[in-house]
Amino acid sequence: MTMIMRLLRHLRRDQRGTMAIETALVAPVLLALSMGGYEASRIFARQTELQTAVAEAGDVAIAIKVDTSLERSKLRDRIKASTGLTDAEVTIANSYRCGADSSTVTSSTSCSGSQVITTYLEIHVTDTLNPMWSQLGFGDEVNFNVRRLVLVA
Repeated sequence: MTMIMRLLRHLRRDQRGTMAIETALVAPVLLALSMGGYEASRIFARQTELQTAVAEAGDVAIAIKVDTSLERSKLRDRIKASTGLTDAEVTIANSYRCGADSSTVTSSTSCSGSQVITTYLEIHVTDTLNPMWSQLGFGDEVNFNVRRLVLVA
């Protein structure tokens, strides 16, 4: 019995290996927090990048009065070049507001003849980001959807 007590006292005073145990307990938590912070900053940066590209395209549309399909195509190519998106992810089209209605329609013929029609250029960008945690089974992909209406007439 005294031998067991002596061994227990010796183990209680021996602190070798405590750092390894503490590291094994804390490292996964720190790694998860680091990964989460990195991915959150990536999501925020992509959202900001898309909003900036759409805002710049809106400014260009106002400055040059985009009204032909060639000008819309050039504007679309500019957005694609700055964001790395594809044709399917960037849409530029006319949009119309009929009278005092707050919603917009895609065709001016949808408004009755007596209503005032306001014409907009609608710039719409979509994108998807797959964070690391979605590949590990936590959460889903992040979908971005940026839309801007620019008053044309």
